Amino acid sequence: MSAPSPLPEGVRRDLERMAGPLAERMLPPKVTQSATTRNVVAAVNPDGTVDVMMGGAVMQHVPATTACVGVAVGDEVIVEQYGPRLYCVGVIAKSLDTRAYVIEDFGPFEPYASNTRPTVYRCGGVVSLVGACRPTRTIEAGGSGVLFYLPEWARPPQAVVAQCQGSQTRKWALAIAAAGDVTMSRYCEGSTDVPCHTNNWLPLAATWVVGG
Repeated sequence: MSAPSPLPEGVRRDLERMAGPLAERMLPPKVTQSATTRNVVAAVNPDGTVDVMMGGAVMQHVPATTACVGVAVGDEVIVEQYGPRLYCVGVIAKSLDTRAYVIEDFGPFEPYASNTRPTVYRCGGVVSLVGACRPTRTIEAGGSGVLFYLPEWARPPQAVVAQCQGSQTRKWALAIAAAGDVTMSRYCEGSTDVPCHTNNWLPLAATWVVGG
């Protein structure tokens, strides 16, 4: 005798609602994976199935229900068994895209000190830029310069502009473009533009949100 046909979660719920107390006798048994086992997506396939790491083994081409739309590699998911087959029926936790990049290539600037090298961090969709620079040549009053470029995964969807502290009571404008170029401009004392010299402190502090 062949095994009962597997049922996707949505179909099963509808039949359980209609069949009431008879559902347990009419429908194939449902087995939910143990809560002590983490089921993590190892790959998302073009046919809509997923490969899931379960207890050290990878189960390939597991059908996914509509509750798993947008599932990504690293997500923790619910896997249930219907008859002889496994189905991915829900997402427990989304994986955070966590990265860090230490800036290596600069325009006419350099890290202010060895422990302030500019670094960009990403956690999920939130990106932060920290560190401090100084010019390698004087930037004349009213002038500007490209500090460095950001990797593609850290670039904002539109330009971000932040006012940052400079040496002593000076301030300056930090601009991060969607193309990835990070620039300094408007180095000033009060409302007056002043030169930015090679020993001037340019701390970086900006946070923005990215998608995808």
